[in-house]
Amino acid sequence: MKNILVIGVDGKLGSGLMKQLKAGANGTTRRVNLQANEIYLDLVNPDSIKALKKNLNYDVAILVAAISEPDYCFLNQKISWVTNVESIVEILKILKEYKIKPVFISTEMVFDGNKGFYSESDKTDPILIYGKQKLEIEKIIRQNFSDFIIVRLSKIYSALNNDNSILNNFYYDIINSKVAYYAKDQYFSPTLQDDFELAVLGLIKKNLCGVFHVSSSHRISRWEFYQLFAEQIGNYGKVRPCMLKDIKFIEQRPPDLSLNGKKLSRAIGLTFTTPEAGIKKWITNNSIL
Repeated sequence: MKNILVIGVDGKLGSGLMKQLKAGANGTTRRVNLQANEIYLDLVNPDSIKALKKNLNYDVAILVAAISEPDYCFLNQKISWVTNVESIVEILKILKEYKIKPVFISTEMVFDGNKGFYSESDKTDPILIYGKQKLEIEKIIRQNFSDFIIVRLSKIYSALNNDNSILNNFYYDIINSKVAYYAKDQYFSPTLQDDFELAVLGLIKKNLCGVFHVSSSHRISRWEFYQLFAEQIGNYGKVRPCMLKDIKFIEQRPPDLSLNGKKLSRAIGLTFTTPEAGIKKWITNNSIL
């Protein structure tokens, strides 16, 4: 495996990549109590970004760090723009100077959600601020690098409990008898985090270039995904279906952000986990039944 820097290991995606890479990579963190393979980086501090030049003996940099909550990005557009766009642009300048290949973790939210099951060649037209910020970086990478990887994520969930991903939320809605509503007309492609990690590292190992969708390619509504989960644990709780228009968002959500992940699957020979199998893995890992 190449010499890799993971930019942003404080979140679940970056920390998961670091676990897969083990001793084969360094990562940047906002924490001051650094581990042996960590580098301090504050994305809103220009001097901190410039200091990266002291530690750049890498072939590849995976750019995971971001403010990824859409409502926060909308309500705090200045700070989210600085974090998600301006700071990443400065890091990309450094990567280009040192001839380091960027692997940029993007999002399905670069699409408007009107078509669904998007392939890599489909037109991008984000309606969310977060999606617009990510697309801005995609464009800059295309313009400035001949060798790059852009990875667009579908809805990532993990097989671990207490990590605030979607199955964890489903479970706590049920056991706490929470009256919650999930839209039966909001579609996505739930994708296990394990597959995300295998996909990114597989693309790097094969030295591929271009845009790839990390997606199970299973188009399912949020309510249908909840039903699969509830059926497997034998408890529906007080959760009910609704329509997307009935949920009041700060910034209205796209109706269908499902992604076609077949290009990536063929490129590295990865068989994505189905939603049903992902739920079973979550139940087994957390000893629910």
